[in-house]
Amino acid sequence: MSFKSGFVSIVGNPNVGKSTLFNKLLNEDLSIVTNKPQTSRNKLLGIINHKNYQLILIDTPGYVNPSYKLHEYMNSKVFSSFEGSDLIIYVSDITEKKINDKILSYVNKKNIPLYFIMNKSDLIKNNISINVKEFESYNYQIMNIISCKSEKDIGIVKKNIIEFLPNHKPYYPKDYFTSSSKREIASEIIRENIFLNYKQEIPFSSFVQVYSFKKLKDIIKIFAYIFVETESQKKIIIGKKGLSIKKLGISSRKKLEIFLNIKVFLDLTVKVKKWRSSIDFLKNNLTS
Repeated sequence: MSFKSGFVSIVGNPNVGKSTLFNKLLNEDLSIVTNKPQTSRNKLLGIINHKNYQLILIDTPGYVNPSYKLHEYMNSKVFSSFEGSDLIIYVSDITEKKINDKILSYVNKKNIPLYFIMNKSDLIKNNISINVKEFESYNYQIMNIISCKSEKDIGIVKKNIIEFLPNHKPYYPKDYFTSSSKREIASEIIRENIFLNYKQEIPFSSFVQVYSFKKLKDIIKIFAYIFVETESQKKIIIGKKGLSIKKLGISSRKKLEIFLNIKVFLDLTVKVKKWRSSIDFLKNNLTS
């Protein structure tokens, strides 16, 4: 049997389940998943290694109409993920009112095979109608209506993806499961816990920069800045008598220790900077 290897990009609007699908296919919680839109900010690469294939998945931010330089950057990552992709998975869900014509028209122009996935089929019992007519004008090879909660459905999706992979030798060593460094994943874990611990604008106004990651004999020491945009946001992050940031540190450290499989010391410092509109900041801190 010939060995298969290829790149598959997962794209779509915010909050339709792209990152959930990415994690479920990998069987790893690499990408942030919350019930808030626009959680993902950067491309994230995950690798599934098998004796007969190597599947390289790319999770992308949801496409948004830009309000900040950050949004322009996020959108650029969506379109740059198409370059070199052997398959594009466009994820919608049964509650979504409008699919993204900009993404789909671009994919069709590039003549990249397109796989439509309609997520959240578990909500059908609530009499929510599925509108698939919008997809008919696009040149897609396959469509599935699934629930990311179903292992059977995830298995079907994985099988369909593998059929699209070209015959090719592995692109990465067999022990790789992501191109992201442990430092980058640590910053994402802390940011995920900001989404889980804070409400309203705080998660979207926050950026985590791990500026020191030192592995000692039996512990990893991680020092990180949390950037927010106003002094009032800084006060909310810290909380009364520092209780909020203490809670954030504890929840982040616990997940870091599970992921890294070692004891972790975590130090968090909050700084104020208008980072979402700073081109230099984005170039220096959101590159992949």
